[in-house]
Amino acid sequence: MSQAGADISKGSETRFHWPSALQLFLAILAIIFSWLLATISLASAAIEIVSGNEDWLETAGLFLSAAGSFSIGIVLIPPGWLALMRLLGRNVRLPVWIENTGKWIQRFSPFLFILLLLIGAFASQGGGSNWLLLAPVHVVAVGIVVAWLIGLATSKLRQQSTQLQWGAFSSGLTLSPFLALGAEIVVLVLFILLGMFYLGTQPELLGELQGFLNQGTFDNTDPEILLPAFEPLLSDPILLILVLGFVSVAVPLIEELVKPVAVVLLLGRDLRPADGFVLGALGGAGFAVFEYLTLGASLESWLPIFSARVGTTAVHMFSAGLVGWAIVEAKVNKRYLLLLGSYALSVLLHGLWNSMAVLGSFATLSSLSGASLLPSHLIFSSWLVLFVLAVGSVWLLRKSNLRLQLTNQKEISIRE
Repeated sequence: MSQAGADISKGSETRFHWPSALQLFLAILAIIFSWLLATISLASAAIEIVSGNEDWLETAGLFLSAAGSFSIGIVLIPPGWLALMRLLGRNVRLPVWIENTGKWIQRFSPFLFILLLLIGAFASQGGGSNWLLLAPVHVVAVGIVVAWLIGLATSKLRQQSTQLQWGAFSSGLTLSPFLALGAEIVVLVLFILLGMFYLGTQPELLGELQGFLNQGTFDNTDPEILLPAFEPLLSDPILLILVLGFVSVAVPLIEELVKPVAVVLLLGRDLRPADGFVLGALGGAGFAVFEYLTLGASLESWLPIFSARVGTTAVHMFSAGLVGWAIVEAKVNKRYLLLLGSYALSVLLHGLWNSMAVLGSFATLSSLSGASLLPSHLIFSSWLVLFVLAVGSVWLLRKSNLRLQLTNQKEISIRE
């Protein structure tokens, strides 16, 4: 992610740099908030231990949440520090060992990742104190996955300053999730209102729902009890369409719009299309890290969820990089239809991933509980599609990188 020797600012600059001020403000705010959440999670875990709670799964989950929140704060220190140095008018040269460490991690990342998966699988399934291993393994494994994918996507294309690269990454980690969450809450309320209106026209279905609520069924986390209760609801095609409409259409429309926010904020600069791809991919990586460290901390199903999020990270990075590239193409070469098409392709890819993940997960749980909500063959077909999308996204990241490298070489040859 960093380039040794990259200058953050020039000593001759005297104007106040508002982008750096925004970057510093967001970093400080996010660090305080994430570390506050980590403290609350650790305090809750301590209370569980002192009170003699024997549910180690709950305690381990709190430790995982604390580790994720604390790590987000750690990751935001470099962009905040670089922004501060820019505001102070100081030139910053990063040590060579940082870049060398990144190259070493990317070179051996597949072996390290497999080793960490094995350790994580052991820690998540074992009782006693084995689960204490899971928090550091989870955090380190996230770093290795993201570093490897960033290397595939941005190798030999990163001509921006170190601050700019970290700024794009941190915008995906802080600003993009904030914007996406706000918009998704508003849209979710609209979908809930539509669902309530539809239920109002279906008195029998509404009566069953009220009966489940009165019995406290939804307070139970046992899938053998909970999933059969959902059968009358999710077997209704209209309600199923509303669920998939939110997950597979509304969410991708919003997230693909906000992930490359760094590219939009930097349009006043002299950016090349390759810059748009790199900055967009870095923003997508930051967004994926946010999801990894906040949504991917389920202890009981850590291994499958963590493995699946490798594909999610690749999808986020490719789609954000594609839109970032198209944004700059639209500005430089007036290719507005290309921008529209790239955005539509990103939404389609993201939506297909979300729909397969939701249907596959629900079909698996449905099969385990004995509730025939979805056909059993959907389990294999959905996970197969997810595997193809994950591998395809990784391949597209690397293919896009190589193609942009070739384009840059041609541009240099023409100028010479």
